[in-house]
Amino acid sequence: MKEKKNPNIKAIKNIAAPKSFNKILPLVLIIVTSIVYYASLNNEFTNWDDPSNVADNANVQAFHGDSVNTTLTKIFSVSNDMVMYAPLTNLSFCIQFAESKLNPWPYHFFNLFLHLLNTLLVFGFIWLLTKQQWVAFITGLLFAIHPMHVESVAWITGRIDVLYSVFYLGALCTYLLFIKQKKRKWAYYTLTFILFFLADITKAAAVTLPVVFLALDYFLGRKFDKKLILEKAPFLLLSLVFGYLAIYVQKGIPSIDSFVHYSFFDKILFTCYALMMYLWKLVAPVSLSCCYNYPSPQSGASLPYPVIFYIAPLVIAAIGFLIYKSKQYGKDVVFGFSFFLINVALILPGLASRNTIIADRYTYISYIGLFFILARWLNNLWENKAGSFQYLKTSVIAAFTLLVILCSYLTVQRCSVWHNSITLWTDAIEFNPACVLAYDHRGRAYQDSAKNEAAIKDYNTAILLFPDDEQALFGRALAYYNTGKYDDAVKDYTAVIKLKPKDGNAYNNRGNAYGANKKYKEAIDDFNTAIKLKPDYADAYNNLGNAHCMMQEFNEGIKDYNAAIRLNPNFADAYKDRALTYFNIQKYQQALDDATKARQLGYNIDQGFIDIIQENIRNKSKD
Repeated sequence: MKEKKNPNIKAIKNIAAPKSFNKILPLVLIIVTSIVYYASLNNEFTNWDDPSNVADNANVQAFHGDSVNTTLTKIFSVSNDMVMYAPLTNLSFCIQFAESKLNPWPYHFFNLFLHLLNTLLVFGFIWLLTKQQWVAFITGLLFAIHPMHVESVAWITGRIDVLYSVFYLGALCTYLLFIKQKKRKWAYYTLTFILFFLADITKAAAVTLPVVFLALDYFLGRKFDKKLILEKAPFLLLSLVFGYLAIYVQKGIPSIDSFVHYSFFDKILFTCYALMMYLWKLVAPVSLSCCYNYPSPQSGASLPYPVIFYIAPLVIAAIGFLIYKSKQYGKDVVFGFSFFLINVALILPGLASRNTIIADRYTYISYIGLFFILARWLNNLWENKAGSFQYLKTSVIAAFTLLVILCSYLTVQRCSVWHNSITLWTDAIEFNPACVLAYDHRGRAYQDSAKNEAAIKDYNTAILLFPDDEQALFGRALAYYNTGKYDDAVKDYTAVIKLKPKDGNAYNNRGNAYGANKKYKEAIDDFNTAIKLKPDYADAYNNLGNAHCMMQEFNEGIKDYNAAIRLNPNFADAYKDRALTYFNIQKYQQALDDATKARQLGYNIDQGFIDIIQENIRNKSKD
């Protein structure tokens, strides 16, 4: 019986004897990518996870001096109240904050640098896989400029995607070298395992890598035997460990099921819809957003969801059938789609019920498989010498050129969307005027810019769409407080407390609103409740001290300020408030000490006040 030839044998043999490629191609990738992402360098921090990751993250900002060991311990420890176990990502923020503080430019520059590195790694990976320089170039080019990748690059928090991808793609390259190189095989194997480990501690999504290795084995025609399985065993074991960690630390993250219960059938519809949309946005990357909401069930309607959700399973089934039939012509399509599905599977709605049905960032690695299919098809078409293909070649090359120009333009535009919080959430609202999350975040951005009336308008819209929106109620209450509408602030804080009876911040803030309205007894009750809920709440102790002092209970106030300073020795406001209280009860030396300390900690105390204290000290010494 004649042995059937493997169409990939030639590529396998060529890896052992590398050919040269045009070294200008990687340079072109770097130049083009730098141009389309240049605008991202002028972007600011956004209020979408950037505060929790950098701007307001005490652990990140403590990475210096004697606190280095403490910070590292916290970063690498495991807790089930984490959002994600990503110690290496957090460490990168720590190091960068130590050098750059809150200047956004270096953060964006480093993200772009990592994206450039990933683009070169994609080029290298496909080159090692196929030994076809134009396939490698086209795949790398699409990876570099596709608008769906802007979120991972132009968003500071997107660091987690571009950083883990460096190790993930590096491991793919060293794995291919391990397979094909006769020398230093186990050195490449060891390096692959190390890179896989680094990818895992950067982002849990890296656990898919061993399965991708199996897809590569299939593409390269490796024999699936005991030796191959044992070769993967250490990687599979590490995947299980980090997969478990990912599940453990994310237990506290609310899923979409926390708000709306979706059936198993619903999740099948959503999964098919998500896959269809990822495929659609690959070729038509328009109408992008940072937030894609789940559909709301329509009671009484013949179909609870829009028709597109019921069409999606048929589309996916048809695509699946075409992929199955394509294997008789070669392994390109099967491998490319396998690469895509393996990397996107863990975040599909059927498995991971997050509060967004799809996300641009989830395509950062997964799209490589689809780009590869397109690149191989274009390369094969170009190399076909048949005269009947000449017209088709011209048409396809023209269409591909237009796609590259369109993607480049849209990526430049998308970078400007990520300029700041207001531009980001305005874009999300234009995409979906019913997006509650977008109104919440834009309201907060307006508030941070002292545009309280604009913030109140956004919060009103959010609450109209979702009356129990705790974030919008809390934000609107603060905006009311800032504009002197204290009764309205109290009403909103009361509504928050009904939704979250153990929210110490809501009690503390309502206490401030009562105090501003001169209802000091009510304020004291709220501050005491806040302290019971959060015994280490230094701000609440300081506010309690202010309330006691407004009632002329100065000794009680001093006790409260003492507690606040004990909890936070660098609490400048507490030193300033205690200085004023000491002055009122004529303890001038203590007042001077506290005023001096507050100034040292950065509080701008008027020199005239200090002069008055010193004059009183001199007069008292004369007496």
